[in-house]
Amino acid sequence: MYDQALNSPDCRKTWFTFANRQGNRQVNAGLYFHQGHERLNENAVFGGHSSLEKQSHTLGVGVLVALMVLSVWFFSSCGQGKRGASRGAGDAPEIVVTPADEGGLKALLQRNNGQVIVLNFWATWCEPCREEFPDLLKLRENYRSMGLDLILLSMDDAEQGQEVKKFLREKGVQFESYIRSKGDFEEFVNSIDPNWIGGIPATFVFDRRGNRVRSLFGPQKYEALEGVVRPLL
Repeated sequence: MYDQALNSPDCRKTWFTFANRQGNRQVNAGLYFHQGHERLNENAVFGGHSSLEKQSHTLGVGVLVALMVLSVWFFSSCGQGKRGASRGAGDAPEIVVTPADEGGLKALLQRNNGQVIVLNFWATWCEPCREEFPDLLKLRENYRSMGLDLILLSMDDAEQGQEVKKFLREKGVQFESYIRSKGDFEEFVNSIDPNWIGGIPATFVFDRRGNRVRSLFGPQKYEALEGVVRPLL
């Protein structure tokens, strides 16, 4: 642990400063200690152990112990600072975007059975999708405690995952979202609603038993979304 602390860039400069300062003090203390012994030797000629000997010995030992304690404290603080920096770099939560095909989406809906689900299909290139995003997030925030769950599924190409994450981060989305996997587009669309031709934005509402109760095509306002989900909660 000490070697890692010494070799870390954020600690090296501080350690050298510490070593120089403490080194000077240690040299001074050492000189004083040796000078004390010289005076001790002079006093010893005239017999006995003088109080000066005891004071010099106590001072020398005390300084050395203090230096050891400061060294241990420095390494510990340095290591903690390094770990703290690592935590600080990870303060921003990671945006999780999971690929989903028709089978994965079906399993996701079953897993959330018992909640009212608002399933929204969108894309970064879809301007109406971007416009209705704040209303969807507001709906989730206001009714999540009553059993509503919002599932966001991007229809962007799988290769555009980073763009999807960037958009979600900008909107403050901190819960897991999804992106359509490569596969048969028609099968994927029909697995949600056979009457849906794949246009976005599209929002589907499921009751607590997992039944699809509403299919909403085109951008939706907050009041319209609220009017659909409140009776189901």
